[in-house]
Amino acid sequence: MNNENIYYLFLLIMLIIGFIVFILLHYITVGYGMFQNNKWGLTINNKIGWCVMEIVSMIGIIIFYIYSSMNEIIPMISLILFIIHYFRRSIIFPLRISKGGKMPIIIMLMGMLFNLCNCYAQAGWLFFYHPPYYYLRWFNTPQCYFGLLFFFIGMVINIHSDEIIRSLRKEGETEHKLPQGGLFNYVTSAQYFGELVEWLGFSIFTLSPGAILFFFWTFANLTPRARSIHLAYRKKFKNQVGKRKILIPFIY
Repeated sequence: MNNENIYYLFLLIMLIIGFIVFILLHYITVGYGMFQNNKWGLTINNKIGWCVMEIVSMIGIIIFYIYSSMNEIIPMISLILFIIHYFRRSIIFPLRISKGGKMPIIIMLMGMLFNLCNCYAQAGWLFFYHPPYYYLRWFNTPQCYFGLLFFFIGMVINIHSDEIIRSLRKEGETEHKLPQGGLFNYVTSAQYFGELVEWLGFSIFTLSPGAILFFFWTFANLTPRARSIHLAYRKKFKNQVGKRKILIPFIY
């Protein structure tokens, strides 16, 4: 079995695992953020946890690129988009979240493992295994521009929603509050909706099996968690939640 066949087998295995994870997360609420508890074992400062967990994506994709001989423009743009997201997620985001929070070490390690696998999924297609001339005349295709548009719209939604959440509590406060404003007027997990739109845009822009797989994993991970958050808000804030949907405005 050659390296390309191994890559496609890996994508298939990740797809199957993603379906299993999607089902399990409807019964298990992962213990970080507002659901952090002692059941998940030893913890680490959440700023360090987020940084270490996410920075492997940025470092990993750069290493794959250096190892390759890729010089096509679309894979290069895809690399830049990927780095932009994970620079924010691994450096800027941890610096701006509240002090004193904890993240279970096991969750950090699981996140690192997934991010390394995802680096391989993205880099395999973009830098090594896409057919010759696959991205030729890509700038003449609608998916190029729709993909970029969705990616940056999703990023703006994600950043804006994160800032709303960050502003809910003053320094030293620990109580969770109901987010208001922006897309939080329509869904209870606007930050996750933004991330979904972002990676949908990335998958449209690249039309790569790795990016489509990543979008599916993002959906499989965030949809059950958004549901758990919605139920927690319903329990705590009751009628204040109003007619907000869980994740997708007006739909779900």
